[in-house]
Amino acid sequence: MAKTKRISMTVDAKLLDDLNFLSSVLLVSRSSLITELLTPSCIQMRGVIELTNSATGNSGNSGTLARDPEKVRSYIEGLSKAIADQKGQYDAAANLMLSEMDTDAHGH
Repeated sequence: MAKTKRISMTVDAKLLDDLNFLSSVLLVSRSSLITELLTPSCIQMRGVIELTNSATGNSGNSGTLARDPEKVRSYIEGLSKAIADQKGQYDAAANLMLSEMDTDAHGH
């Protein structure tokens, strides 16, 4: 089993209501639900930030924490767009490569 850590979070009352509803209907703990919802996004975002920071030499450890939901949402939207753009470029290149391979294999 993976090592876990306890954290404390402050969330909007509506979000808590939604989490309680989902966890009760799905018969899973809130912690498990939140973990499963956040893990894929966090992995992708961390990867993008690590690549960006290594390319720019930015350590990412300076500044103050943003608590404004609009600012946080803006960061997440920007990262999500960067991930989607990169995925689109990768998919286009992969499709081109596969179509060229298919043409070469049958071009007798």
